[in-house]
Amino acid sequence: MGFYLKIGRQKVDVSEDVYRQYRMSQRRERYCHEQEQANGVVSIEELYSPPASKYNIEEDFERAERSRKLWSALNKLSADEFDFINLHFFENYTLKELAEMKKVTYIWCWRRRKGILAKLRLMIGEID
Repeated sequence: MGFYLKIGRQKVDVSEDVYRQYRMSQRRERYCHEQEQANGVVSIEELYSPPASKYNIEEDFERAERSRKLWSALNKLSADEFDFINLHFFENYTLKELAEMKKVTYIWCWRRRKGILAKLRLMIGEID
């Protein structure tokens, strides 16, 4: 059975490994996008650039204020906590990938994320 990738309008014959890696990266990208939409994640670029369609100074101010509070709270985390959050949310590592990297269980990473996010929520609430 042949494996093909469509590049532009042309089908390119590839090995099974290349095909599976490509499909896995597509699923990962789709999953990350869905998670961002579900959790209301905003990219760093969006935080620092005005909206393309309509400039609203109040929304821009609120976005900048949320960004300031978030970065203030992130800077108060320990180096290990910041590294974990950075890898997971900014470098897009999954909890499974983090578990393998740190040689711990998936559940440990899940609990670690939950604990750090709770700590951030508390810190952001104190900043208000």
